Amino acid sequence: MLSDYDGTAGYPAESVQELVAIFEHEAALKQAYDSIKTVSTTITPLGPVFYSPCMVQFADPFGVRWCLMV
Repeated sequence: MLSDYDGTAGYPAESVQELVAIFEHEAALKQAYDSIKTVSTTITPLGPVFYSPCMVQFADPFGVRWCLMV
């Protein structure tokens, strides 16, 4: 996925890739995010964006960037 996020700010250069998971229902997305949010670093807070009614971006404890969206 391409992103206009601030490049590698705060992350190693090799972590500019992002894994994207698209959920059918917002409740399932929130359940998945709730299970990891305490040990991850939020990049874009959970909420609506112009291309999705619900989206969140974060980096997991290993520095892997994720995007969950409906």
